[in-house]
Amino acid sequence: MFSDNVNKYLKIFIMSAMLVLGSIQIYHILTNFSTQWYWLLLATIYTVTINDIFVHRIVSHKMFPINTKSIAYKVLTFLASSDQGYSPVKGMTMSHNLHHIHSDNGPEDVMNWRHHWYSTTIISPIPRKDVKPEDYEAYAERQRKKYKDIFNDPWTKFCARYQNEISLGVFGVLYLIAPVILFNVIFVGRVLLSVMTGLAGFAGHVKNFPGSYRNHNTNDTTSNNMLFHLMFFGLFAGMLQNNHHGRPKAIAPNSRWWELDTSLPIVKFLKFAMEKRT
Repeated sequence: MFSDNVNKYLKIFIMSAMLVLGSIQIYHILTNFSTQWYWLLLATIYTVTINDIFVHRIVSHKMFPINTKSIAYKVLTFLASSDQGYSPVKGMTMSHNLHHIHSDNGPEDVMNWRHHWYSTTIISPIPRKDVKPEDYEAYAERQRKKYKDIFNDPWTKFCARYQNEISLGVFGVLYLIAPVILFNVIFVGRVLLSVMTGLAGFAGHVKNFPGSYRNHNTNDTTSNNMLFHLMFFGLFAGMLQNNHHGRPKAIAPNSRWWELDTSLPIVKFLKFAMEKRT
């Protein structure tokens, strides 16, 4: 177990290494695109499934009641912790709703690029300053009640507490037995996540961004961009940012028939695998 200070700097080191090594691999893939293109697809599917579909849409937005004892939940929580993306799950459930409550409205919006341009703790390893609105304690108590099963789950707490150790362990094992997966899927996926999140946070929060449009009359500047959405194979719901803010718990993020959603089969499978049934 590392101390808090060591954990902080170790997290910065791990994230930096992932972004650097992943960027190098992306360069190699792009320069050999005709024979290596499929790695970009696999990396996108992996990182979107772990981070956006599972941690973001299913868990933080409570798309459906989750059985925290299910194997699917435990595996995805573990993988999300090693990924250093939207994880840890416990942290995401505490912080992400601030983005929707205060969308585009000051620093309380944890994804507001106008205030947190240097980092959203996802697009770069630079830590963001703690964001605590005046009513933070009341907000935090609401979150603890809302996500009672998540906050009380021993496995979720373990993965949050030992995130760096999990990352190093997973990376070490994969380096020995499957380095191509480590570099071409996990590290490349981590870079792609930063690119997707950066685009969603910036272009998705500029009302008149070129090529963007709005379907929902939300109280923010969110917009959809089909070009960016298709660039990531129609998997990443964040590129339909206005749709997401208009219907954050929706199983399918598309509001119009022509808004391609290739994430739906993954969502339905995870719903089958981890939904809490009464």
